[in-house]
Amino acid sequence: MQKLITNSKGVTVIELVVVCALLSMVLLLIGSVHYSGQKQYTNHSALVNNQANVRLAVKLLEKDIRKNTAPIDDRDSTSTSPIVIGSDTYEYSADQKAILKNSAPIANNIKSFSFIKTGTKISITVESIPNDYGKSASISTVIYV
Repeated sequence: MQKLITNSKGVTVIELVVVCALLSMVLLLIGSVHYSGQKQYTNHSALVNNQANVRLAVKLLEKDIRKNTAPIDDRDSTSTSPIVIGSDTYEYSADQKAILKNSAPIANNIKSFSFIKTGTKISITVESIPNDYGKSASISTVIYV
């Protein structure tokens, strides 16, 4: 009987259960950290894309305004009427949530677009649709013609 008690060649069931429990906790922790990182990456990528869309829209508008020699009518683009700059027509489509140039989208995921001209001052404001965390990109600029 004494010989059986001192024999320790195997692993007890309790040791096996403890090792499995510790291993599963470590794997769950690693999995949750990985999932959190993936979610943060996805949301950050969406915010960067929204910022790029907003910057592109404002850049194209500025470029067309600066190279245009014909006068631009005094108006606010929050109305449904399009803005004509030279031979190009800009408008905001609420259905597509995009800014259109000659009926082709130049910026997507746009929440609001404002174009106000008073005298020689043109104010442009573009805001993107918020991402999952409620963060949106917005750019405002003023151009003097």
